[in-house]
Amino acid sequence: MKYLLSVLCLFLLSCYSSNISNAENEVGDIVYIYYNSNEDIYGFQFNVSDANVTSASGGAAASSGFTVSTSESVVLGFSFTGSYIPAGSGLLTTLTVVGGEPCLSELVLAGAGGATLTSFIEDCTTIIVGDYNMMN
Repeated sequence: MKYLLSVLCLFLLSCYSSNISNAENEVGDIVYIYYNSNEDIYGFQFNVSDANVTSASGGAAASSGFTVSTSESVVLGFSFTGSYIPAGSGLLTTLTVVGGEPCLSELVLAGAGGATLTSFIEDCTTIIVGDYNMMN
């Protein structure tokens, strides 16, 4: 009986430490989310498919003081102070994802006064706001 308990304990300890190692080693891939906008952006939300989001950081969202929250499939960015991302182009935020090639969808952008901004996604990771033809 003592031998059986020892083997069981070693097995459980082995499984537990294996799960810890896998979680620590699964750092994810970096995905850059870009934007081109002819209007100020006061908030954004989008879904991410084909990969699980583990975090978001940096870019114009961070520079503008935005709080960016993530779940496995949703990214939400806004400011508690009313700041905004100025019209222009560049890096919106950087996502860390696990698995697959991520693609954005279900994009919602807010402008001044909460107005919905006309926008679309290009090449899975670039957000275009306003009249794209005027920007080129």
